[in-house]
Amino acid sequence: MLSRLIHEDLYEEKAILLSRIGQHESALNIYAHKLSNFQMAEEYCARNYNPDKEEARDVYLSLLRVYLLPPSPTPPMVQPALDLLNKHFQRIDTPKALEILPSTIPIANLKPFFENVLRELTKNRRNNQVIKNLLKSQNLQTREELIQARSKVIKITDDR
Repeated sequence: MLSRLIHEDLYEEKAILLSRIGQHESALNIYAHKLSNFQMAEEYCARNYNPDKEEARDVYLSLLRVYLLPPSPTPPMVQPALDLLNKHFQRIDTPKALEILPSTIPIANLKPFFENVLRELTKNRRNNQVIKNLLKSQNLQTREELIQARSKVIKITDDR
């Protein structure tokens, strides 16, 4: 069926079919380059993103690739890529995203992205420290209860 649609202009239908067979990058390519509809591309990512499935974990990264590594005559779409990074930084693997970014993008344009990522990392670190300290406190309480249970004297007599 997909081969029948190759030469026709049914781009949205092609994207849906490509999505169903797991070819996310090809489907996103249609939304970004053929339809020039960045919102539909992001909605596609939101529908298909699943951090637990390997094939759907990097769908936002695939869209970033589509924006920044387009087919040869098309120039990279830097502004939509920056908007994507700023909006969905939590769902994009930061080291992989930095590898894709062209070196021509000024650092000042990436500042909001870096701020968001650092803020999120700091928040996660603080939350982990709180959890660690709560677990440490629970461990100490359990040890204290164990010491108290072991220190009780049990007297065994003939009656009991």
